[in-house]
Amino acid sequence: MSAFEMVVVIVIVASIAGVANRFIKMKHEQAEQHGPDEATTGRIKDLEDRIEILEKIVTDDKRNLGQEIDRL
Repeated sequence: MSAFEMVVVIVIVASIAGVANRFIKMKHEQAEQHGPDEATTGRIKDLEDRIEILEKIVTDDKRNLGQEIDRL
């Protein structure tokens, strides 16, 4: 590969990376402007509740672990 070909490849790769970077930033800005919808907010709340339950199970005594699992 000659030096000229290498320069051309570097310019092409840099251009593609720049376009991809700009596209990602644009998508991120659009998502921030619209904010999360109700379905996303509800799903996040459900996941937070599940994590809270799992934290209680993990930090609870081992003798109560079976009862907690059965209750779920």
